[in-house]
Amino acid sequence: MIENQKASLVLWYNNSGNGCKGNTIINDGNWHHVTAVYNGTQSKLYIDGNLDKTCDTGTLVSRDGSSALTIGSGGNIASAYNFKGTIDEVAIWDEALTATEITALYNSGSGLTASANSGGYSSSSNLQGYWRFNEGTGTSVADASSNSNTGTINGATWSTD
Repeated sequence: MIENQKASLVLWYNNSGNGCKGNTIINDGNWHHVTAVYNGTQSKLYIDGNLDKTCDTGTLVSRDGSSALTIGSGGNIASAYNFKGTIDEVAIWDEALTATEITALYNSGSGLTASANSGGYSSSSNLQGYWRFNEGTGTSVADASSNSNTGTINGATWSTD
């Protein structure tokens, strides 16, 4: 979930400057459930359980496993592109979730836990990492999946929002 992002969300940009940017600008100060899905040829962005943007991507550059995944960072791009808002609960699966599963996880704003199947959501066994950010202090965040992928918090501050 995210809160208070002042621009539309960017799913990805490549080195040629081509990218996929969402249609909706989130700047209302409220929490929103955001899901990005890549199925091998398309990227899709859902906001509060509704499809916001679909981009034909072809095959994205595969990761070689030597670099850490970053969330909220502009990476090699100037820090002006870093996420400006609040992030809570991040989950990563090794499959593309269906629209039905995304709607179930959003659950009309009440949210379901990604580590247990419920309703139309049945992909908990494919969960690769699930960070709930319940620690409140420190520079690491525990993985609530069964994979023990402890996250490192860098350049962010904790909030009780």
